[in-house]
Amino acid sequence: MSESTELANIPCDILSPKYPKWQGITIGNSIVCDGYYEGKTTAVFSHFHKDHTHNFARTLTRCHNVILSKITYDALRMVDSIPERGTIKILSEGESFRTELGEKIELFDANHVPGSRQVLVTMEDHGERILYSGDFCYPDIIVPKADILILESEHGEDVYDFSTDKSSVLRRICEHTISQIEKGHSVEIKAHPGTMQNIMAELESETSDGMVIPEKVPFLADEASVNLTKAVKDEYNQEIRKIEVASNGRLNELYSDGNPYVLFSRHGANTSPQSERGTVIHVDANKGFKTRGPWFTNDEHVYFACLASHSSFTNVMEYVKAVGPRLVIVDGTRASPETANSLKHKIQNDLKIQAVVKDCQR
Repeated sequence: MSESTELANIPCDILSPKYPKWQGITIGNSIVCDGYYEGKTTAVFSHFHKDHTHNFARTLTRCHNVILSKITYDALRMVDSIPERGTIKILSEGESFRTELGEKIELFDANHVPGSRQVLVTMEDHGERILYSGDFCYPDIIVPKADILILESEHGEDVYDFSTDKSSVLRRICEHTISQIEKGHSVEIKAHPGTMQNIMAELESETSDGMVIPEKVPFLADEASVNLTKAVKDEYNQEIRKIEVASNGRLNELYSDGNPYVLFSRHGANTSPQSERGTVIHVDANKGFKTRGPWFTNDEHVYFACLASHSSFTNVMEYVKAVGPRLVIVDGTRASPETANSLKHKIQNDLKIQAVVKDCQR
């Protein structure tokens, strides 16, 4: 473990009382990813999800450099009202940032949510390369080679070894939503931030038989989701209609007038009181994908769709092989210790690569 702590680590000595599992990842001499760590002067954020940005405000006042993609920056500005700071550096793909201590930082698309990035750090004095995967979806990404890989582990067990195709599942969601609206039914779609906006953009496009959702059908969401949509809308070729801020009064008014609508809500939020009036689609929230496929229903009222914003288990292993590290540090702070340890053993046994787990929960 001494080799990992010199160049890359998930330190557990400073735990947030509110978020004990969401730890910053330290790389090289001066870098911390997706968190804050005392003494690290350059902070890099992989994407805008809360489990990766909850310490963002702290880095603004204590770090010399805060690095992220433009879309992640726009999302945080719109949703969390972060202030402008001269320390914030927008890093595009193909560009690099060099710290004062000889570390070169590059960002690579992670195909998770809009603006999500893998973080590659090259130690310029001896050429050692450390890659932090962040949350990612392989294989549709460029994978840098690295000597040390810090790997997310949320899908680190074979229960997540599902087969799905994102574009075809998006089509199924769109076609089913249109069919329900044609019947006068409303649809509630529950999805994570970012995935939700991908679905919104898909719902604005034509189906293969030329069907579209009429402009008069309103899209509604909570205020944070409305603001996030405004921030990332330029990521899409398809224009997204104005999203209304949802309220029970507005939903009840639409129902009373016989007007169908599409409501977007976040996983973790309560299903709306009006959900029984139409169809509910849960996206990426059920392990039944492995046995029941990427699109299924229990009762013709509640549907489940797998868009695979994280890699399947097999593709996690393929990603590790593509990186080709000599050491993998499995991030167990954003997954269960059991899942992280299972992934570690698979990497060691199947790929013959040294692996360790940091979970900060023991």
